[in-house]
Amino acid sequence: MGNSIVKKLVLILALALSVSSFMCACGGNGKDSSSTEPEEPVQEITLEQYFEEHPDELQGLKDDIQNDNEMRESLKHMDFDIYAKENTFCFEYKFKDTFTGDVSDKLKKTLKGSLRKMKKEQTARIAPLEKAYGIDGIVIHTSYLNGDGTVLAERNYSK
Repeated sequence: MGNSIVKKLVLILALALSVSSFMCACGGNGKDSSSTEPEEPVQEITLEQYFEEHPDELQGLKDDIQNDNEMRESLKHMDFDIYAKENTFCFEYKFKDTFTGDVSDKLKKTLKGSLRKMKKEQTARIAPLEKAYGIDGIVIHTSYLNGDGTVLAERNYSK
């Protein structure tokens, strides 16, 4: 029985990890990079401040994820949140159930391995995000929480 649960959770995890593809396709500061006009100096703000000033963009990312067919199955079993803390783009997934014992241990191992394997892919997304938002030094943080709020696995990705 425990292996069946872990297999389902791994499938859910695979779907949840696909959310990263939305980061590069959505958002931005509205600048036309093909313009030949000299750019005005950009005021340095953090990603957190950017989303405070543009809450519709952050909500648009959340809506895209909720409406994605691949994510619907995952979202039956977990809640998610996207937010910015200083220059860190945070993706937080919280399972609706709390896992304990062997199931929790296997899930932690699987999640940590998946996050480790995503390093190259996630790191490659940072430069386009920095360009889209006009902000240098963006970090991507992904965390998976148990139903009781304890951290199962988390990782930061930076250039």
